[in-house]
Amino acid sequence: MNLKELEASYKKITQYIEQKKLNSAFTILEVLLKEARNGEFTEEFYRHRNTYNSMLAYTFQQVEDPQKEKVYHNLCKQVITLTDKVRDNLIYQKVLLMPAALHKRLTLQTAELNEDNVQEMIETLEFSKELKSLLSETGSTTQSSEEPEMVRKIFAILWTTNQYKHSHQELIRQLNDSDMLPWYHKSVFVSAVTLSLLRSFDETKILALFDIYDRKEHQVWERALAGIVFALNYYNNRLHLYPELMEKLNSYAGDRDLEESIQDIIIQFMKSRETEKITRKFQDEIMPEMMKMRDRFNTKLDLDNLFQEGFDEDKNPEWERFFKDSPNLADKLAEFSNMQIEGSDVFMGTFAMLKQFPFFHDLVHWFTPFYRENNEARAGFEQTQETFDADKFLEGLQKTAYICNSDKYSFCINIKHVPAEQRETMLRLFSMEMEAMDEIAADKKLLNNRAESKVVFTQYIQDLYRFFKLHPQKNEFFDLFRLKFDLHNTLFFKKIIQNNDLVRNIAEFYFSRDYYKEALEIFEYLNNKDSEDAELWQKIGYAYEQLGQYEHALTYYQKAEYLNNNRLWLTKKLAFCNRRLKRYEKALKYYQKIEKEDPENLSVQANIGRTFLELGDYENALKHYYKVEFLDSGNHKILRPIAWCSFLVGKHEKALDYLRRIPENERNEHDWMNLGHANWMLSYKEPAVNSYRKSIQKANEGFKWFIQEFLKDSDYLIKFGIDPLDVHLMADYLSVKQQA
Repeated sequence: MNLKELEASYKKITQYIEQKKLNSAFTILEVLLKEARNGEFTEEFYRHRNTYNSMLAYTFQQVEDPQKEKVYHNLCKQVITLTDKVRDNLIYQKVLLMPAALHKRLTLQTAELNEDNVQEMIETLEFSKELKSLLSETGSTTQSSEEPEMVRKIFAILWTTNQYKHSHQELIRQLNDSDMLPWYHKSVFVSAVTLSLLRSFDETKILALFDIYDRKEHQVWERALAGIVFALNYYNNRLHLYPELMEKLNSYAGDRDLEESIQDIIIQFMKSRETEKITRKFQDEIMPEMMKMRDRFNTKLDLDNLFQEGFDEDKNPEWERFFKDSPNLADKLAEFSNMQIEGSDVFMGTFAMLKQFPFFHDLVHWFTPFYRENNEARAGFEQTQETFDADKFLEGLQKTAYICNSDKYSFCINIKHVPAEQRETMLRLFSMEMEAMDEIAADKKLLNNRAESKVVFTQYIQDLYRFFKLHPQKNEFFDLFRLKFDLHNTLFFKKIIQNNDLVRNIAEFYFSRDYYKEALEIFEYLNNKDSEDAELWQKIGYAYEQLGQYEHALTYYQKAEYLNNNRLWLTKKLAFCNRRLKRYEKALKYYQKIEKEDPENLSVQANIGRTFLELGDYENALKHYYKVEFLDSGNHKILRPIAWCSFLVGKHEKALDYLRRIPENERNEHDWMNLGHANWMLSYKEPAVNSYRKSIQKANEGFKWFIQEFLKDSDYLIKFGIDPLDVHLMADYLSVKQQA
């Protein structure tokens, strides 16, 4: 059994349990148990299945049991826990997620944890803190040699342990409560708990993260909350099975600070999705010729592209930014672009190659926050000039909000590989850039607690993104960023987020980034609570339109029309949707309303012409296409529909004239076919044949495509006097020529 097969079986079992199909879950779990060959698991399995069979028999043969639901939920919880253990066992046995050597190295010392070594570990780290404090008084910043090793050991224990025992819980409690341990070590341990939780569910891990969140130690609680959000999104379907966890969630309902923080995490996570999209954009700019290779025209007349920017897909220009009146969220869209210029998207490309340093061979370092005392970071500045203040630079770098921790380490380590003459210049320029960015940050917002926490969320999610996308063994680890992230649909979200303004903020962010499916789900939820919001109806309609669901879009546009809101834009959308639904007469009425308000709008004229064309009224279509030609004489694309309409009304010389005016290097297979038609109608048989042959050459599928389109047009040819037999003879003649 490989990992893909195991995960598929695991997913089916959890789905069956959620759907209350416990017997189906037992069937698949039994197959996994045969693979695991673990007597303890098998014994537990049969115990649970016998309990369920007894419960079924009791339910339908005896009196009603008032504890039935409680017993059933508890049984489901036990079965899903057993499934977790079997899955983890198979992964460990077959080394499905990590290379064997790496797995063994990580799990070393794990089994030895007890309350005695918990105390020893805490004391070792606290002593290192005291020693560092004493050394700093003498000007030294050297770390204790035991400190990094102990951090690695605790990190490995917390990450690789599937189910936390009392000793693990005690270790986390003491780490969290210690005032001696530095925040950056605690942050590493939080990441270990989160990674362990995402790999193997354990209620105690979530509760431990909540305890860390509750302590509110800056830099640490933000990471804990991010882990909670990721985990509760992933494990949403099983949360109802854990009463203590549900009680914990209920205790935070309506907590405004928590609501705002969850909003920030969701938005930052969604921004991380855009990394690959922006990378592709850069590639397109570097290699513009790739764009030229794309098909330029999609339909016979290329009517969708008469103008580079038509109004059919525009958002309403009168919609206001939703965030403008929100405290601490002012100018939100501008902040998105300023926070590292789309977050990780820009710097991922810059620093990706710098993750090959030996520093990143140590897994702990991917999750270590940047702090100026770190020996690895300081090592790069040993060869700088005495006039350069490394301490000041590192302190500034630590505070800088625009670079994530992982990239800060990459920069510092890379410094020692840069030639001396370039190094000083680079450091000066980088220092100036940091100062400038910090000044901009100070101008735009006060560095209050909310803003500082948003920086931590941003940098932490960027650090995680780099680990899961750039680590050499990335394919061997559970990738957080492959998860379906629809937190707004989760039990966790619905229990905690009570403020509809914050819910709307998240929807507006999705909408602004063109995540229409996600935005629509929230907009629809809000619509059920407020039935008189015309702008909301417009945005729901627009989201449906972008998803190609024109009937639904039309419904909401009509609701907004009822309130007579943003008339012109809305009328355009009503016209567009009716046309896409082939309700051409209704579409035409809306287009003609628009024409009265904006008579020289080229897009409007083109769409009126198109609608007349689709209604079969070619004379009226021509009138509007001529108007477009008059107002935009340099637009070669308008020549196509004028030529075709001229052909359809019997003006074949006019059609031939317009087709010839299309530059030869811009003619597509449809243009050459239409040229053939026009020439043939005027008895120019040889030019007609030559045009048809060029159409065949242009078409991707060659003669196969040509003959299908040619026969579709044959009714028009016959209507204007071509002998039906000649149509078939022409087809055969071209076929023979094609084979020659």
